[in-house]
Amino acid sequence: MNKSTVRKILLICIAIGMIWGSNSRSSLHVFASSTSEPGMNTEELKENSWRYRNGILVDTEAVQARAGYRYAWQKVNGHYMNDRGEVIRGASRKGIDVSHHNGRINWERVKEDGIDFAMIRCGYGSDYTSQDDQQWIYNVSECERLGIPYGVYLYSYANSSAKARSEAEHVLRLLRGHRPAYPIYYDMEDNTLLSVSRSKKGEYAEIFCNAVSRAGYKVGIYANLDWWNNYLTDDAFDNPGWSKWVAHYNSTCRYGKSHDMWQCTSKGTVSGVSGYVDINFWMNGGGDDITDDRNGLQYDNISGNWYVYKNGRIDTSCTGVVPNENGWWYVRNGMLDWNYTGVAPNENGWWYIRNGALDWSYTGVAPNENGWWYIRNGALDWSYTGVAPNENGWWYIRNGALDWSYTGVAQNEHGWWYIRNGALDWSYTGVAQNEHGWWYIRNGALDWSYTGVAQNEHGWWYIRNGALDWSYTGVGKNEHGWWYIRNGALDWNYNGVIWYNNNMYRVVNGCVWH
Repeated sequence: MNKSTVRKILLICIAIGMIWGSNSRSSLHVFASSTSEPGMNTEELKENSWRYRNGILVDTEAVQARAGYRYAWQKVNGHYMNDRGEVIRGASRKGIDVSHHNGRINWERVKEDGIDFAMIRCGYGSDYTSQDDQQWIYNVSECERLGIPYGVYLYSYANSSAKARSEAEHVLRLLRGHRPAYPIYYDMEDNTLLSVSRSKKGEYAEIFCNAVSRAGYKVGIYANLDWWNNYLTDDAFDNPGWSKWVAHYNSTCRYGKSHDMWQCTSKGTVSGVSGYVDINFWMNGGGDDITDDRNGLQYDNISGNWYVYKNGRIDTSCTGVVPNENGWWYVRNGMLDWNYTGVAPNENGWWYIRNGALDWSYTGVAPNENGWWYIRNGALDWSYTGVAPNENGWWYIRNGALDWSYTGVAQNEHGWWYIRNGALDWSYTGVAQNEHGWWYIRNGALDWSYTGVAQNEHGWWYIRNGALDWSYTGVGKNEHGWWYIRNGALDWNYNGVIWYNNNMYRVVNGCVWH
C-alpha cells in the first residue's frame, strides 16, 4: 500500500470520527434539553417513603386482623367494624385508593362490593406526561361511567417552589373535563421532602393547594401519622379549608387533630381488585354519632356537594328529578348536577330544569336527549297542541312534543302561523292550510286583512279577510293582475265576457282584460 493510499484512508477515518462526534454531542444535547420541556421528562422517579423502597411496596403494617375478626373493615348491622370487631366511631363511608400499582381494576365488581368512593392517583411529580399515572384515564373514566364518587391525589416530589407549582399544573391538566366529588390531595410522604424544613413544607403545600383551590376544587393533604405528628407541623397544615387524610395502620386512628379520612389498612381485599388494596373511611369528625340513616337529597359538609342517600349510602343509580325541602333538583348518578339545563323526568312527570333546579316560571319549548317538549310553568304539558317559542324560534307542538313532520297553519295565543317541518317559516307568503281551511299567510303569519288572489303550490285562490272563500265566483285581483274566479279558484280555462261593477270585461284563459 503506497503512502497516498494510506493518507486517504486516514483522512476518511478522521472525517467519520468528526461526524460521529458531532452527532453524539447533538444527541446528548437533545437528551439534556428534553428533560426541561413540559410533557417530555425522561427522568425515572421511584417512590421512596415509609411505604416504598425504589418504587416497590414494602410491608409496613403491624396490624393484620390481630383478633382474627372475620368482618374486619366491613359493615355489620349498619356500622363499620375494625380488625378487633369494634365499631369504628365516626366512619360513614368506605373507599379505596388506587394507582397503577393495583393493575387493571374491574370497577363494576368494586361497586357491587359495597365501596362508596375511590381515591385515584392521577400522577406523580412535576407536569410531564411521562409522569401521569398509567391507569388514571381508565380509572377515572370507569368511575364516571358507573357513577362512583371519587377524589384524586398526586404523589409529590417537590423540594422547591417551582416543583410545587409544576405539580399543581400537573393535577390541573389531568382534571380538565372531570368533576371529582371528593377533594384533591397532595401526597406528602416521599423521602425527598425529609431534608426540607417544616416551614418550606408548609410553603410548598400552600403553593399546590392554593393553585388547585383557585381552580374550584376542594383540596387536602395526605400523610401517615408519623409525618402528621413530626414533619407536617407548620401552621399552614392547620388551614381549616384543607382536608386531612391520615394513614395509620391500626385498629383505631390515633391522630389527635380533626381529619376527614383514615387509611386504616393496606391489606384490604375488594372484589374487582387483584391482591391487596388500601381501605379508607370518611369520618364524621371523629365524633360519637355512629349512626347513618340518611335518605333523600342532602348536603355533604366534607365534599361540598349534594347527594341522594339511600339508607346512609349515596345512591349512584339515581338520575332524574329529586325533591327536598328546598325545591326540585336534577341529580346525575346520585349527585346534584348544577350544570344541567333541559327536560328531565321523575315518577311524577317531566320537568324543565335550569342550572340544576326546577324552573317553575318557564313556559316554552325545551329539549332533552329524547326530543323537544312543550313546558308550561315548569312541567311538560302533554295536552298542548299548537305553536310555542323558545330562544331558537317558534315550533309546532302536538300533544306536548315537537312535531318535525308538520307543515301547515297552526295557532297559539298570539295568532295563526305557517309551519314548515315543525318550525315557523317567517319567509313564507302564500296560501296554506290546516284542518280548518285554507289561509293567506304573509311573512309567516296569517293576514286577516288580506282580500284578493293568492297562490300556493296547488293553484291560485280567492282570499276574503285572510280565508279562502270557496263560495266566491267573480273577479279577483293581486299584484299580477285581475283574474276570473269560480268557486274560490282561478279558472284558467275560462274564456268569454263578464260583467263586473257594471262594466263588461273580456276574459282570456282566466285573465281579465280591462
